[in-house]
Amino acid sequence: MITLASLVIDPIGYLIIAAGIIGLGFSFWNSYNIEKLSSEDSTVKEIANNIKSGVSTFIVAEYKFLALFVISLAILAFFYGKSQDGLNGMLAVAVIIGAASSSAASYFSRQVAGSSNDKIVAESQKTYSDGYRTTFSAGISVGLINASSVIV
Repeated sequence: MITLASLVIDPIGYLIIAAGIIGLGFSFWNSYNIEKLSSEDSTVKEIANNIKSGVSTFIVAEYKFLALFVISLAILAFFYGKSQDGLNGMLAVAVIIGAASSSAASYFSRQVAGSSNDKIVAESQKTYSDGYRTTFSAGISVGLINASSVIV
């Protein structure tokens, strides 16, 4: 049986959640700084726009199938899940929340990766050090989005 005491988080749990929120905040701040960089080469911009549209098209197609799978899994969890009295509904909600957070992390990390391509090329044309720094920043953003969303 679920009690109020069983829903209380350990003090260390609050620190873990705070670390996840800080990681997401840093990641979005870092992504914002990458977006502010400019790319002046029209060919590179065109290729980057094609990559962005391809990423968006892929995400839409993927999430259509994912939504069907998650709804089916939530229904199965609700009717056939083995848990404590009356918790099958919570199990189904947990499946949906887990899939939604994973999908959001995937969406945002793909957007960061897709939109940073032309910025990386433009910075690499200045100096290799600037290009490396931009690449590293984009990679940190993608990694932190994925890792921090698991925590939060």
